[in-house]
Amino acid sequence: MAISDEKYVALTTYRRNGEAKVLPDGVVVLTTVAEVLSAVDNLLVIEGHTDDLPTSGTEWPTNWELSTNRATNVLRFLTEVAGVAPVRLSAAGYADTRPRVSNATAEGRAENRRVEVVLIVDPFQEQTVALETTASEVPQAADFGAGITDPAAPEIVPDNLLDVDPAPVAEEPES
Repeated sequence: MAISDEKYVALTTYRRNGEAKVLPDGVVVLTTVAEVLSAVDNLLVIEGHTDDLPTSGTEWPTNWELSTNRATNVLRFLTEVAGVAPVRLSAAGYADTRPRVSNATAEGRAENRRVEVVLIVDPFQEQTVALETTASEVPQAADFGAGITDPAAPEIVPDNLLDVDPAPVAEEPES
């Protein structure tokens, strides 16, 4: 089973700037998230985020290290404690570059200190479903832009997609 929505996000927040460990209430949330994740086979990206306050006075040189450490701590919890297959996971740190809300208030900064668990939707899986509808809906070379059918152009679309004949197949006459 695979989830095909744009993306499914679960959040866990951190109470203080400079905090990277999974807190007890985060363990409860992540345990529930892991149960949900066990029912799907999507790849997952664990994304760490921070507020815009400097990390001075903490063990982290910058918010980049802090956000990445938050993501890898959640990734390790999911693999080592909750049993999610490591091959499905990757981690990314975004520092303060993707705030959900303004950092102008303490409440906003607290909301921006978070980790998101993002389910990746396979675009080829959706394309396969579209190709199963009718042959007339299969994209043709012209639909992919100029240069695709040029032998010198890099292969962007596999040849087997470009060679589809949307015309109905004529039946053989009865003997």
